[in-house]
Amino acid sequence: MKDPRNTGRCVVVHGGAGKLRPDSEKKIPFLRQAVDAAWDALERGLPGEDAVVQALRVMEGCEYFNAGYGGYPNSQGIVLLDIGLMRGTREFVSLVNVRRLRYPSEAALDLLRQGKLMISVWTHEHMQEIESAPEEVRLRYGLVPHHDDLVSPYVRELIRARQSELEADKGKGTVGCIVRDRGGKLFAGTSTGGINFKANGRIGDTPVIGAGVYADDSIGALSTSGHGESALATCFSGMLLGELRRANRNSHHPFAESGVLAEIIRAELSDFAVRAPGRCLGAIVCPPHGRPEFGVHGGTFAVGIREEHSKTTAGLFGPEGLGAVKERSGWRQLLPTRWR
Repeated sequence: MKDPRNTGRCVVVHGGAGKLRPDSEKKIPFLRQAVDAAWDALERGLPGEDAVVQALRVMEGCEYFNAGYGGYPNSQGIVLLDIGLMRGTREFVSLVNVRRLRYPSEAALDLLRQGKLMISVWTHEHMQEIESAPEEVRLRYGLVPHHDDLVSPYVRELIRARQSELEADKGKGTVGCIVRDRGGKLFAGTSTGGINFKANGRIGDTPVIGAGVYADDSIGALSTSGHGESALATCFSGMLLGELRRANRNSHHPFAESGVLAEIIRAELSDFAVRAPGRCLGAIVCPPHGRPEFGVHGGTFAVGIREEHSKTTAGLFGPEGLGAVKERSGWRQLLPTRWR
């Protein structure tokens, strides 16, 4: 029997929380690829932040997720991307309104490696530096010549055929990844194109440290997706992290008992439901010890996961009562044939 107090490796990714659409299941193979890419990075001995970016890169390069190449254009028809990347040693880089990059997580990773800890708006100087960088860097970042080159065929078709549905759904396809390495160190990253047709310059919760992304080796790591303004206004992640901190202070191994972390997530999502009625939010969370968990309110959540001595699994999940078959801590899988 595995020790629930372990700090064994784990990778959890999400592909966004939102309404279930007929084509939502197209995300699932890419969730698996993202988990496997991060796991492979850990197997090769790369740092945890590299593993996070390897997972994000898979999803940023896929048009079915609202990040990178799948990002939705704003009110001016331009895809502006946000990315937050953090180590459990509380070092972070967040970039907002990134332009013309398929893989903004790679740009954030380079800055983190260089020790440039900051939240920064994407500037003309950033763009000039990348345009004049070696070809290897431009290819790794996925630099495209024009803004239109980031609007994928899938997104173009959604805009053409279902614009009213897009406006209602707000494109909740933000992607995220949390990693715990063999030494128990934590890492997190979240990447997004923001809400559909957003006001020019709008920033949601994704790049905000302690909101859309967070990692602290003594507390936990998380990544969220959903209605950004509601996540910020309710301080959902801050409240959840506060409960994790309290639990870690009150017990040496608070998450050794199965279901403790899941119950904290469930309680905070229930509180979110009261304070932000009608809004959707999902979170993936990994503690310093014990198993990672996830939860969602107000929609479905695309999640992939792998833990030590287990295989990669991925699926679409929703709260209990949405016609699910397979459970994980009470969160029900909506497409059981795709969970394998």
